Amino acid sequence: EKDKQPEEKPSKEETGQLTLTEALSVPGIEFSYHDYSTADSYREGDYFSLDASEGNVLLMLNVNMTNTGNKAADCDLLAKQLMFTLSLNGAAGIPNQTTMLTNDLSTYKGKLDAGQTEAVVLLFDVPQQTAENISSMQLSLQENGKKNEILLK
Repeated sequence: EKDKQPEEKPSKEETGQLTLTEALSVPGIEFSYHDYSTADSYREGDYFSLDASEGNVLLMLNVNMTNTGNKAADCDLLAKQLMFTLSLNGAAGIPNQTTMLTNDLSTYKGKLDAGQTEAVVLLFDVPQQTAENISSMQLSLQENGKKNEILLK
C-alpha cells in the first residue's frame, strides 16, 4: 500500500504570481501586458523626453488598460505609490523610471469610459547588451511593502 497524496495544484499564494489586473486591483479595470520594445529615448510630443543612460536602452513594457464595466471607472494608480521592478534573464531587478507622463502606468490617474482601452507604458533603463538577448523577463510590483510577482502574458 502506497500513501497516495491528492494532487495539489499550487495556489496563487504559493506561486506568488498574479496577473497585472489582480496585482493592481482597480475595480472594473483590466490590465493586460501587450509587448515590449526598446529605444535610446522615449518622447511624448514636444513636452517630454527621457534618454537612456550611457550603455543602456529604455525598455518599454506596453500595457493595455480596459474598462470592462458598463459605466465610467476612475483609475488612480498615482495614489498607490507603486514600485515596479523588472528582472531580465534572472539578473537583479531594475526599478521603473517614474514619470509624470499621462500614459505612465505607475503614475496613471484618470477616468476610462465604459469599454474604453488606454495604452500605457512602464519604462526601464536597462543594459543594452541584456536587452539584445532577453531570454526571460520577470516583473515585480511593490505596494505598501508587499511584493508580488507579475505574470506577463
